[in-house]
Amino acid sequence: MVISANRKGKTPSEKLAVRFKVQYGPVIGLERNPTFIKNFLTIGDWTARIWSEDCRESCIAWTPGHRQFLMGGSWSATRFSVFFLIKIDGTLDVWDLLIQQDSPVLSIKVCDEALTCVRSHEQGQLLTVASRNGIIYLLELSEALKINHKNDKLLLTALLDRETRREKVIEAKNREIRLKMKSLRVNVDSEIMNDPSKSNNREDSKQNVLSSKDALIEQCEQDYINITEAEKMRRSAENDVELNNNNINGNTIII
Repeated sequence: MVISANRKGKTPSEKLAVRFKVQYGPVIGLERNPTFIKNFLTIGDWTARIWSEDCRESCIAWTPGHRQFLMGGSWSATRFSVFFLIKIDGTLDVWDLLIQQDSPVLSIKVCDEALTCVRSHEQGQLLTVASRNGIIYLLELSEALKINHKNDKLLLTALLDRETRREKVIEAKNREIRLKMKSLRVNVDSEIMNDPSKSNNREDSKQNVLSSKDALIEQCEQDYINITEAEKMRRSAENDVELNNNNINGNTIII
């Protein structure tokens, strides 16, 4: 669990206002993004997750489950879409959210011992990694993992905002499902109390509740698919407009 504290709070509830259930096991690492301070990285069990303070119930991005236990992680000091993960088998993974989100862009076997700490230099080109045996390794990163391009900040902002909106929609749907389930249970219990003869039909009522829950889940899935398809169509239209503008202006497009 991660607790967000507010130094300006006057009461204990104001000082420790927000709680996040971030991992299934203990939290090994925690660090805010140096540029997007509302977003933070957590490392635990076999996954790393990116959170937003606007979404308390679920993370907005996460890595697939690793076969090796994660020992820590850190954001890049200069390129704000890059973060590093270290593993118990001595491997360092470099992730860049703007390039791909399903796998690291680079994976290096630093040593045969477990890595315990990773930190990026303030200029971003050097990376320090420590092992369990007390050995410190100094790594030099390429320019692609150090320098931000012109539109990188806008692209990452759009990515984080899109994922945050998606999680908010899911949270709202989940709250709606919970409220409907609660109201159904209350109605069933009240009917049984008012009419004891209906107690034999309680199992049927429970089955109806489960069927209603399945229908709500299917509706949420269909709504998500519709939103995704609409977003794809909008982006395709924007790309077509941009392509036509480039052709009219005589610009050369390099793919």
